[in-house]
Amino acid sequence: MGQMHAFFLLSRDEYDYWDFSKFYRRHPSTELPDDLLDYMNDSLKWITCHSPVVRGKLAEQKGLNHIGMTIIKEEGAMATEAIFNSWADLFSQGPEELTLVGAWGWIEGGPAENGEYLKIALDRDKTVSILRQISEFAKSVRQSDGRLYVLHMGL
Repeated sequence: MGQMHAFFLLSRDEYDYWDFSKFYRRHPSTELPDDLLDYMNDSLKWITCHSPVVRGKLAEQKGLNHIGMTIIKEEGAMATEAIFNSWADLFSQGPEELTLVGAWGWIEGGPAENGEYLKIALDRDKTVSILRQISEFAKSVRQSDGRLYVLHMGL
């Protein structure tokens, strides 16, 4: 399937924002392929998130950190819930195997004019289920009075 982004629903009582190193080799709660997040990227930029740049300091940002950690707290939870649920609703209307148009690619060393758009092939039901789970994570964060957060681990 390629490279994956991992998502965890965590309690601040158990894990502070800088405990992400404990999750590097841990099986994620849920994960999505990099190609799909690239496909969704424009809408993900509407989410207020935080990056744990230095211990004790979170930098606010819009969208998920593609190659690093992203923290989704209460202020980004409503948008996260709505966006991931909306993508789930949209994809649920598609065929059993979703085929999406991905990035432009070509054979290394070959001429660019011989390239083509890559295809992203996904199982509809599995994809919808994962998107809804991330939406539910965000709903839990929104209703937690600051006790929960979503940890996104980029590539």
